[in-house]
Amino acid sequence: MIIRQSLVQLIIGRWREFQREPSALFFVILTPILAMILLGLAFEPKVKKKEDVILGIIEDHNTHNLLTTALQEVTEKNSPFNVEKNSKDKMFASYKSGKVSLIVEQDSDKLLYHFDPQDLEARKAQIILNDLLQRRLGRKDIFQTKYLGIKKPERTYISFLVPGLLALSILTSSLFGTGMVIVVNRRENILKRYLVTPMNTYEYFLSHIIGRYIIFFVEFLAIMLCGYFCFNFTVKGRLLDYLALALLGTATFTSIAILCGSRLKNTGTYNGITNLILIPSMLLSGVYFSQENFPSWLLKVCEFFPLTPLVNGLRKIALDGTSFTLLQNEILVLFIYFIVASVGAKKIFKWY
Repeated sequence: MIIRQSLVQLIIGRWREFQREPSALFFVILTPILAMILLGLAFEPKVKKKEDVILGIIEDHNTHNLLTTALQEVTEKNSPFNVEKNSKDKMFASYKSGKVSLIVEQDSDKLLYHFDPQDLEARKAQIILNDLLQRRLGRKDIFQTKYLGIKKPERTYISFLVPGLLALSILTSSLFGTGMVIVVNRRENILKRYLVTPMNTYEYFLSHIIGRYIIFFVEFLAIMLCGYFCFNFTVKGRLLDYLALALLGTATFTSIAILCGSRLKNTGTYNGITNLILIPSMLLSGVYFSQENFPSWLLKVCEFFPLTPLVNGLRKIALDGTSFTLLQNEILVLFIYFIVASVGAKKIFKWY
């Protein structure tokens, strides 16, 4: 009964610490929401009826033939392009400024295309325009084709971003909301007072994990509700699976935070240690952008960052509908970090 009551009081203390720190509210709730809104608005897909590439046509009033007529019809009647017409000098000036990506010039009965071959959008526009012109002038295909529309699964940047922001928020709030509290309490000799209370070490650790769970539900609701109401973000898989993996990540990151703060009294030193964890994880764990362009050796290194399995696991559930039971690799890595950090913290923890 004494142990249970002491644990309850410790958990209440964790919540009071969170309430009394104004910066905690900002970092736990407002920071991920602001990041989501700003990045979501910046990278929100825009529906366009025409090609992104602007097609520049060099006007030549001295040339009028069948090709001229075909080019005019193709680019004006139900045109899939944004078209700009001007003189040759002005058109190339527009190209140099980046306004125009593909220039079309008529030379007698020939058509000249000016564009950068490395520009895939310009290359695609050139192929489409050339095909339309050839068909307009009588080209016949050797065999018949039929286009069957298949709707592509909707993968917006915001659907990619929200699971990563949730994982990063859990890591950040754990490192600075748990480990930093322990360091400050040790420096102010508050931990020394715990020793004269009817409390066991495991209760102290457990109170931080349970206290983090309480705070986690606040940040979880804030991020998910903002994602839903602002960007219509929903989890394709089971919400309970999504929540279960996030809870495992919370326990893991809290244990890592306790380990980082197990012996320190200096907050500057603790900040340095946590930044060594936070900054590489934030940049390399795929929170804001995909890891697909990383070298293969770096991908293997990133797999062992504590943030990577949580980001990947949450993303698989949210985007692909993957079941929690199929995330064995992600769960195993998080569980190993949890066990190692918990055992390590228990062995080296210093009360004063």
